[in-house]
Amino acid sequence: MEMEVAAVEKKYDREIAAAQGNAYQTKMLEKKKQQEVKKIKDEANRKMYAMEVMQAIAQTATAAINAYSSAAAIPLVGYIIAPIAAAMAVAAGMVQVAAIKKQQQ
Repeated sequence: MEMEVAAVEKKYDREIAAAQGNAYQTKMLEKKKQQEVKKIKDEANRKMYAMEVMQAIAQTATAAINAYSSAAAIPLVGYIIAPIAAAMAVAAGMVQVAAIKKQQQ
């Protein structure tokens, strides 16, 4: 993202320098530059958001498997407690995903 933004800024800075003295053209080029930089940043944020959600879901699955395995190891009642422990891990993971979604908004 930073490389793309730098390239856009460099491009428009050259064009602005070439438009010396033309206030209208300079203003329009600045506006286009800001729009293009915003578009790049929005796209990068969207991708980062998707990665964070996928990572949280993967961590949730791992936590659920580990919780189930740990609880299942308890003699006699382990297989009763194991699904409950896994469900609690999934619930905690979904809370994390909801927090990421809220943060994105």
